Amino acid sequence: MVTEKSPRTSQLRSKQQTATRAKKDSRPTQRIKIKHISLVSLVKVSFFFFVGLALVGTLATLVFWSILSAAGFVTKLNHLIDQLLGTTNYKVTLTQVIVIQLGFGVAWAIIATVISFVAGVIYNISSEVGNGIGITITDDSK
Repeated sequence: MVTEKSPRTSQLRSKQQTATRAKKDSRPTQRIKIKHISLVSLVKVSFFFFVGLALVGTLATLVFWSILSAAGFVTKLNHLIDQLLGTTNYKVTLTQVIVIQLGFGVAWAIIATVISFVAGVIYNISSEVGNGIGITITDDSK
């Protein structure tokens, strides 16, 4: 025996589920739109963020070099370079590695900051046409 649900019963059930969800989500919300990004603040924040990442990368390089040196890989690397170049006096030092890491880190920070600036300009131009990004903020403090 198959019982069929009437359309009226399924509509009532759907309304009850919607009302239950509305009670659960009755937290205060606020809807805002981001229409403009301050390019000066974007450049400041992104520059310091990427410089911080470059410093973290330099610190990680220092730790990694220390581990490799303690394990004897640096000596083996210097010996391999001597064999490949046919010299006996070439040595890879920690100072060389850190200078290269800092050079790449600074270049990367500058390039990434310029890319962030360009992305901000593109967002500001497109938000004038498309009316910005809408965000809903919910208060979870209760």
